[in-house]
Amino acid sequence: MKKVIKNFFALILSLMMVFPLFGIANAESLKSNQDCGYKLSDFNLSNNLVKDSNSGFTINDFKLHKYPNDSNLMKEKNSLASSGTDLRVSSLNAHTSEPFPNEKPIKFSFIIANVGTNKINNQPVSIQVQLDNTDILDTSVTLTLETGVILEPDTYVQGSFYITGAGGTHTVTVVALPLFIKDCNISNNKTSGRFKWADCVSLSAASLSTSDGIYQFESNQTKAFTFKIANFGTLDAKNVLIRFKVNDTAIKNATVDKIEAKHIITGQIKITFYKHGRYNIELDVDPNRTVDNINADNNSKTTQVTVDYDTEIWAGKWKNARKLSVMIYGSAIDLINNDNAGNNATNKAKKAIHAWNGINSDASYGSIYTSNSDEGWNTLDKQVSVISYDTGDDSTIAFTALWEKDGDGYTEVNDVENDKCIYVKAAVCLNPEVYPKQPAKNQFRTITHEFGHVFRLAHPTCRDKAIMRQTWDPLMTYTIQPHDEYNLNRSY
Repeated sequence: MKKVIKNFFALILSLMMVFPLFGIANAESLKSNQDCGYKLSDFNLSNNLVKDSNSGFTINDFKLHKYPNDSNLMKEKNSLASSGTDLRVSSLNAHTSEPFPNEKPIKFSFIIANVGTNKINNQPVSIQVQLDNTDILDTSVTLTLETGVILEPDTYVQGSFYITGAGGTHTVTVVALPLFIKDCNISNNKTSGRFKWADCVSLSAASLSTSDGIYQFESNQTKAFTFKIANFGTLDAKNVLIRFKVNDTAIKNATVDKIEAKHIITGQIKITFYKHGRYNIELDVDPNRTVDNINADNNSKTTQVTVDYDTEIWAGKWKNARKLSVMIYGSAIDLINNDNAGNNATNKAKKAIHAWNGINSDASYGSIYTSNSDEGWNTLDKQVSVISYDTGDDSTIAFTALWEKDGDGYTEVNDVENDKCIYVKAAVCLNPEVYPKQPAKNQFRTITHEFGHVFRLAHPTCRDKAIMRQTWDPLMTYTIQPHDEYNLNRSY
């Protein structure tokens, strides 16, 4: 018991030796700061030009025309060539003169004929369309005639599709293979042709994504975004401006001397986020449209990230933080009932403490008692004490001290940020040289703030408004904010 109830003056000496250091880190001080939601942390662009297999071509509107009534195609109905099942693909044609216009859908047609002795009896056929030996379409169809009859020997269907692309000469190939029937001759199952698109520059913001694939995270983090910028055309693009924006505000401009034809450049941009919210990250290639680029519609790429409130709490905690008992001692009552505080100051102080209740069922303040003296404040009789303590400076309004169990007694926690201990007692200390001189709203806000420290909440280092911000901070508030609630719920 001798260790539990220490001599009052010995504790005061201990307070004088330790609390000023404690107060510097956790006290309500009078300084200044500046709000900022995010900043550009780093940017780099690869010097190496990387070839990419993605040609930038697309295919759409694939159709089969059942039994076309076209005399020019009747030559496909030749004599039976094979015994069994035999498909033949032929007559790949484009319906536009070469060189094809860029970024315009170009129609292609082809014929699939049954030149075997077996009919194709509602069996699926795999149709593949390739561009330069790379699949751009792979679909399954059933070859039936216009009348709904299965594909008989010596009959055919006509297919068509559209390709949209830009620049260069390319090989287009169509392949047809039965999926569940053996084709006795697959050498005639494909047809190819070489087709030319007009030379051009074809820029594209090819991709923009977080490097780690995570799009929701807490604030006070630096997130890396990787991006690719492509030139799918056949001409080099020179002096290409690229611009990055966050929520429509430009944060970086950079000029690429040259993006070679059929090449992709890669890069990375790092952004540090300081406050919660939803952020739209945009990459815009050639934003001023000064490059002779055939299509500017694909010059932008966007991605979104959601930033949560950050977790900013001390390492220790209460084993049971429900209905913590509070005693406001005589020296603190004298400070609370000052001229600036107005009427019913003690009741207002109690209300400021109880403002934390209702946020988390595992963290609340119970009965709040008052005493006419300071006798017994340094015991474990009440879990939280409110006292007056002169810090010896005029920059600290108040501070909070915490104790952990030490054998039969208790000892002060000197490193609240890293000491993962169990709290057994707390003291909210009001500075008599500063506290009474504050406006009433600052006084009661300070009490709420310090009782947030009792629940292990730290001073925020993000850029979100919070009651746990220090008094001098422009983002300081007079009421508990979502950031404070987030951290209390992260604590208990």
